[in-house]
Amino acid sequence: MLSVTVGDWKLSLEDVQQPLIKDVAKEKARFVDEVSAPDEWNRCLSVSVSKAADFSDRSDAIIILKFQDYGGFEPGVLLVPETPFLFVGAGEILLGYDLERRERSFEDYVYCGFWGWHRFGDIVLMSSETECSAWSLRGKKLWSADVEPPWDFEVSGSDVILVVEGGVRKLDLKTGKARNRN
Repeated sequence: MLSVTVGDWKLSLEDVQQPLIKDVAKEKARFVDEVSAPDEWNRCLSVSVSKAADFSDRSDAIIILKFQDYGGFEPGVLLVPETPFLFVGAGEILLGYDLERRERSFEDYVYCGFWGWHRFGDIVLMSSETECSAWSLRGKKLWSADVEPPWDFEVSGSDVILVVEGGVRKLDLKTGKARNRN
């Protein structure tokens, strides 16, 4: 299990075929979300979140997500410590958690495979094989743009520049509206 600290929060992560989190840990946790999946899905991401200063063995939240491994697509999480909000992505599944309320705020899906979460100020971008989308720091989806692989992006000021086969698209980071490429 890998542990990282972000602000006042400690995250423990494991990416395995079967979850190793014990039933005792789940019983002690303040919130547990196990996302069910078909039996043929062959990977499991477990995320345990607690206050960094809490040295007990009680988690604020445990998320267990079984997902399909398509090869080359790794799961990812992004914690916004000041809100506090947790973004989780794996396979084709996107999840968001309000850690203050200890509840799942959203469940969304992408086609083919999740790539990553990327924070730019007060915007979180999600990239996947066929989509780029923007989210608020509290998990509200602001906009989404379909893309054809291979593609890439960069953020310049208040613009998202999507580099796709056949051209470049420039979008407003907060609204997703097209801008002139000047």
